[in-house]
Amino acid sequence: MNTAELTAALQARMAARGAQPLPPAGAPLPLHFASPQGEWWLALAAQQADAGACQQAFEAGLQSLLALASQSAARLVLAVSFTSVAAGQTPSYRRALKKYSNSVIFEDLGIHLWLASPAEWIELQPTQVSPFLRDLNRWIAGRKSA
Repeated sequence: MNTAELTAALQARMAARGAQPLPPAGAPLPLHFASPQGEWWLALAAQQADAGACQQAFEAGLQSLLALASQSAARLVLAVSFTSVAAGQTPSYRRALKKYSNSVIFEDLGIHLWLASPAEWIELQPTQVSPFLRDLNRWIAGRKSA
């Protein structure tokens, strides 16, 4: 999913939660919402042209959330284009995701990971991120054989 597709999908998901868009207030994140459940900040990692750009986009999104983690009680989400990963194709975010498979950063800072593709949407709570990422290769292999 490119940036426009990922943004549109996120806006639709947030609207379904009753969330209203807010101006970004100068923050580096592109999406900011207010919902009955509270504020949300969403960093996007859209499909990139090569593996290096995927790694950079993932790290940039995560860094922007880290900057907010100590300043805000809002829910923080890193939304990643997952189409290529789910299909086992390259370039994809697979290497970036595997890098964080044993990290406690998502759980410790309360960062949600949303994996987005046109066919499937996976919303991982902070405590679910590392276990899912540790099993990512098996998950992909299971999809290929199905």
